[in-house]
Amino acid sequence: MNTASKRKMGKERDKAPRPMLTMREASRLLSIHSNTLRRWGAKGLIKEYRIGPGGHRRFKTEDVASLILEQPRYRQAKAGRLIRH
Repeated sequence: MNTASKRKMGKERDKAPRPMLTMREASRLLSIHSNTLRRWGAKGLIKEYRIGPGGHRRFKTEDVASLILEQPRYRQAKAGRLIRH
């Protein structure tokens, strides 16, 4: 295999769609209950994608990663509210 075809294969691999996360996978990564993730999807806090005839939810890995980075601030704010009461 020559260098040009190796580069082409590398570019095609980069364009390959990333697998989407199931409800269970996403909720475990976020350390939240699946019902919370459903609610966040309904509110538009995370983009959910419906697949198949059953309408199963899937989430993009980068969307979940973004929420993971934001989550510590959310938890700190929530803890502050609980302490003040």
